[in-house]
Amino acid sequence: MLKTAMSALTPGKPAAATFRSELYGTFSVHGPVVRSGANGGLLIGGHALDMASSTLNPVPDLLELIADASDVADPPTGLASALAELTHGDPVVGYFQEPAYGVYTVTGFAVDAPVHGGLLVGARILTSRAGRMPGAYLVALQRFTDTNAGPGPARITRWPDTVND
Repeated sequence: MLKTAMSALTPGKPAAATFRSELYGTFSVHGPVVRSGANGGLLIGGHALDMASSTLNPVPDLLELIADASDVADPPTGLASALAELTHGDPVVGYFQEPAYGVYTVTGFAVDAPVHGGLLVGARILTSRAGRMPGAYLVALQRFTDTNAGPGPARITRWPDTVND
């Protein structure tokens, strides 16, 4: 099913993808598909969708993929107040704008990362260096209540060890 959805992806067209992560929990990214200039793989909001091989092989953390999703909605206003009230575990939608990836959203849990000094959602920075300054590419934030979200991920107290081959 993922391979079928991947074959329908077109760079520049919107899509929606759901990932699972040990650090960030389950999160979704919605925005335009981009082809990586480095390895030719497909990305959405900077997150790899495939293994960048000659065959369409989804990355292991990809749970769901919808090609030709609707465009990203207009972002809400009030970023400063949304950040001021933000706490670890809050379900959020972060609106980001990056030159390489366009405008995209990341929906998931706000995760406190004391080792980084801020709050993140799906590996994207919401606040930086223990302050309430927005991350460099964050343009809007929306908090919401999700009674079905289940438990959020734990605070990030250390980054995972990398394996050196």
